[in-house]
Amino acid sequence: MMVPRHILLPGIALLTACAGTAEQVGEPSPTACQAPISAYGSREFLKTNPDSVAAVLAEVPVTETSIGYGPSAGYLEEITLVDGAWKIARATGPDTISLETGPTSDAGAVFLVIASPDAWRAQPLDTPVEGMADLEARLSEFVAASGCMSSALPFRLSGVVEDAEWSVVGRPAGAKGHLQRADVTLVGIYDPVDNDRYFMPQGAKVHVHMVTADGRVSGHLNGFSALTAGKLSLPE
Repeated sequence: MMVPRHILLPGIALLTACAGTAEQVGEPSPTACQAPISAYGSREFLKTNPDSVAAVLAEVPVTETSIGYGPSAGYLEEITLVDGAWKIARATGPDTISLETGPTSDAGAVFLVIASPDAWRAQPLDTPVEGMADLEARLSEFVAASGCMSSALPFRLSGVVEDAEWSVVGRPAGAKGHLQRADVTLVGIYDPVDNDRYFMPQGAKVHVHMVTADGRVSGHLNGFSALTAGKLSLPE
């Protein structure tokens, strides 16, 4: 199941166009605002089909601006998409992973969320981002300014992260670890109203994945204490 939505930003400060439609396989349904986001799969479907394949990666349209996230088929790997490049992490121990940069022809995802804006507009941040709550608060300011309070917002954030906690799914067990300090790129979706449509973690309004600049770590970002020298990119 794929649910595309579209948001346009005429600059970095405001969202526009609070009208449109969201297409869903079988039956279209209205949505208050549109965003350049495609969601493959749904939580409701996964409850009864936990081993389903919602998307074959090689068949998913991807551009140089695409970002995204999701678990692979069978929850064996953690999928991250940054600037159109796949990062597929597999647990090799309780705190170690291996990384591949290209999916096989039949590689699939249990669910997959992708945003492919026409372009990103970057803005340096004057102050550090003090953890996930602060990141949510900053993204909410852009959504609130748009007047489209039901709108979801894709983002890309680079900088130096401190005390970051990451995790990767896996069977029989995944992996998780800690980064004391690292150059990273974060990608994700902020959704203020619906934690199901883009698979928000419990109690959160943002789903974030991370890739380190040295290419050694990629996966779900559970939390961090600060991100400095930040550059926030939102859809143009």
